[in-house]
Amino acid sequence: MSVALLVERLRASRGFRHKTDIAQVVASLARGLPNGAAGLAQAVAVGDDCAAIPDGDGYLLFAIEGMVGDFVEAMPWFAGYSGVMANVSDIYAMGGRPVAVVDALWSDGIAAAQPVLAGMAAARSSAVTAMRTARSRNSRYRSSAGRARCCRASTRGPATAC
Repeated sequence: MSVALLVERLRASRGFRHKTDIAQVVASLARGLPNGAAGLAQAVAVGDDCAAIPDGDGYLLFAIEGMVGDFVEAMPWFAGYSGVMANVSDIYAMGGRPVAVVDALWSDGIAAAQPVLAGMAAARSSAVTAMRTARSRNSRYRSSAGRARCCRASTRGPATAC
């Protein structure tokens, strides 16, 4: 397969097409603000991996992951696992340290939700183990015993990937 064909297929994929929705939402929000897009930049910096919200001498990083319904239906355990791990990865990509997770799950009862919740629990265990390993190797990570979860982080220093 040529590079050109690969690029064409990627651009036509549902995952890439959904990314264009982000630009449309940001543009729509900007039209409703007195200062346009500048008003959005002041409130929350839109990043590729996370939003970087000024917090004292650093930033609070906020990541969110949406899962497409057919993915959740086909592979519910992996969808739950992926939902957490994608956010943890995004936080690390921005130089942050995950400390909490907030998830919203709609289902037709607890039985239908159970595989998704089991995947999320497994991801949390994996992420906490990885965070402990990283802290033991690198003293710049501060201990957050009792607070370490996933998907939300604080970082000190500039958020360069916004």
